[in-house]
Amino acid sequence: MAQGSWSAIDGTVTSGANTNSATIRWNSGPVVGKAIFTPVEGLGFKSNWEVNVVRVDLQMSGETNRVVVNTPAVLTPGNPLRVDSVASGRAMTAALTVNRIEGPIVNGVMRGLRYIQMGFVQTVEFSRMRARYFNLGVWHISPLEGKEFGDWEYRPPAVTTPPWMNSQNLENFNSFWGPGADPATAVLNVGFSVADTPRQVRAGGVVHKGVPVDWYDLKWNFMVYFAVRTTEAANDAAKVYTQRAKASWSFVGWGRMQQDPNTLVWTWANERDNVADPRFTEVISGQVVPITTGPSAYSQINGPANADDKWFDRPI
Repeated sequence: MAQGSWSAIDGTVTSGANTNSATIRWNSGPVVGKAIFTPVEGLGFKSNWEVNVVRVDLQMSGETNRVVVNTPAVLTPGNPLRVDSVASGRAMTAALTVNRIEGPIVNGVMRGLRYIQMGFVQTVEFSRMRARYFNLGVWHISPLEGKEFGDWEYRPPAVTTPPWMNSQNLENFNSFWGPGADPATAVLNVGFSVADTPRQVRAGGVVHKGVPVDWYDLKWNFMVYFAVRTTEAANDAAKVYTQRAKASWSFVGWGRMQQDPNTLVWTWANERDNVADPRFTEVISGQVVPITTGPSAYSQINGPANADDKWFDRPI
């Protein structure tokens, strides 16, 4: 069967140009772009698809673009199995402003914005999730270590629409935008913000094989994306969450453990610091958010995949 070919107006065919299915990265807009499909060269027959390309212009300079982390991580008094990313408040807060959201004008009417959603999507890699027990000579390791998941459950149980973080805009954080209708004019100066405060609820156990814990080693690497998608289902377009900005941050909970013999309260013997990029970096390559489906990080941490009997030993 012969393969067709694709071209685009106000866009670039990035893959599949000479197949029956192509990927097109549209220009910044606002414009009505065109995808042009030629089934067989030389016959003079072509099919055109029009696409409303919406402009999403970000404010990347100044204080409206920021990522802030509080530190350090702490052990929960009386419950050394739980490590909180911060003693109080938020471990991470982030903010970004969109200068302008604008669709193309057709016959005097702005088009495209009714289908647009934007906000924050987060992923996390459990880089290290392990504990050490004095003279055992082994790391006791979570089966989740080294794995990556979507992390969108803002306040479980579900009060957000995955994969968006905080799609209900709770607690004075404006994390999500989706107008549901085409405005008469461009939408200006929309401020977005989001926060996260992760905790490790099963750090490895206070005692393993009769030996008390001596060291926790926890490092979770987060990537928070500011993403845009269309709700139109044609060609699975609604499943594509395009990155417009991104920033990384880490929850770091590691160090030697000690227990006060009088109060029996566990504490760290040294400081740990959560870290983050100071601001978002703009993305203009058309890259998509890598994880938008599947089990959430919260469900994995608190579910059978991370049960005590699933942790395993590895020589130090």
